[in-house]
Order: sequence, then structure tokens, then C-alpha cells
Amino acid sequence: MAPDAAFTFAHTEFYEPLELADPGRRYRPTIPPLGWTSRETGVWTQWAPAAAGLPEQGWKVHVSAALADAQHVLDVVAAAAEDFGVPFKHLTGTTFFLTLHGRDADRTRSGKFCALYPPDERVAGAATGRR
Repeated sequence: MAPDAAFTFAHTEFYEPLELADPGRRYRPTIPPLGWTSRETGVWTQWAPAAAGLPEQGWKVHVSAALADAQHVLDVVAAAAEDFGVPFKHLTGTTFFLTLHGRDADRTRSGKFCALYPPDERVAGAATGRR
């Protein structure tokens, strides 16, 4: 979505950021990582082990999904993230999913459903099945 157009989505009469829109049906891992904390920020929900957060920079693995498979993909991502102790984030709800996967989506954010933040190349490879 063009940057100016994104501000018209949240409210029909005023310019407001997309993250102020109703996220729609919320996504949440069916089995959340045990002892991890979550927080919503913008259009994303972040998950990390207690006392950890998303890194400022480093490795990032993007995961895409079709709308019909989004919950299943989130469950697989959450399980892998927990197994490897890797923080991750996912789109908070279906409204954000549809907006960021639409024809007019901003190309810098489009197509992404989840992102994992492995600490190094070894963990990135192991978490994605490449060694």
C-alpha cells in the first residue's frame, strides 16, 4: 500500500496509521512458547523468552503464509522458535495480514507473516532446516 494510502485504512474520515485499525481476528500460537512473553507493537505481536527481546540488528528469517494456512504456519514457527530459543514476531490479526498481503501493499512489508531472529548463522540454518 502506498505510504499515504496506509493512513486512510484505519479511519474513513481522518489520517491514522494502519496499526490503529482493528486487527480483526487475532493470531496466537495454539501452544504458546512456555514462559515466553508477548507484546503487541504496531501491526506485530512479538514473542521472546522472559527477560529477552527482539535484537536491534542481526539475522532475520522471514516466513510467508497463505491466509488459509496462517494459523498452521504460526504454530510451526512458534514451536521451532521455542525449540531454538529464537525470538519471533507475527502479524497480530487478519486485517493486518490482508492489508500487507494485498495488491497495494507497501513492498517493504508485504508478503511477511512471521519473522524469526536467530542469534547467528548456525542457529538460522538449524531453525530453517538448512545446515
